[in-house]
Amino acid sequence: MWDNDRTPLHLACDHGAPLGVVAALLRVWPDAAKEKDRRGYTPLHLACCFGAPLGVVAALLRVWPDGAKEKNDNDRTPLHLACDHGAPLGVVAALLRVWPDGAKEKDFINDYMPLHLACHDGAPLGVVAALLRVWPDGAKEKDFINDYMPLHLACHDGAPLGVVAALLRVW
Repeated sequence: MWDNDRTPLHLACDHGAPLGVVAALLRVWPDAAKEKDRRGYTPLHLACCFGAPLGVVAALLRVWPDGAKEKNDNDRTPLHLACDHGAPLGVVAALLRVWPDGAKEKDFINDYMPLHLACHDGAPLGVVAALLRVWPDGAKEKDFINDYMPLHLACHDGAPLGVVAALLRVW
């Protein structure tokens, strides 16, 4: 390990390496997917932060499906980070497939669930709908700082009507 306890796989996921590079690293050292850096990030966390394509995320999940359950030092799972950083529906859906209960997890920073982060980040309707499908009651969960539900964040940050309507339908 080098560079803040990061493996070459961490660096590849942090810097947008193509699937071929990630797959080659996983073939040689599959357990690198389980390594955490100094901030508690696995390569999957980094892939979700830095916009890795679905193929990269899927490769990491194939090697270690339980990686979707890992939390970083802020209690954020890869799903939190995907929702916070605008990951496409395919990535969010892949994470939800391996661990649907990830939609219920709250982080340490704001007590946000992935749905809060998706609404705060302006996620498209497909992402919000995927999160609501696995846990509709998440629309009613409040954070501990402002007592905001995902609907508050969607309205505050100018979410499209479809997102607001989806949140209201389950509320």
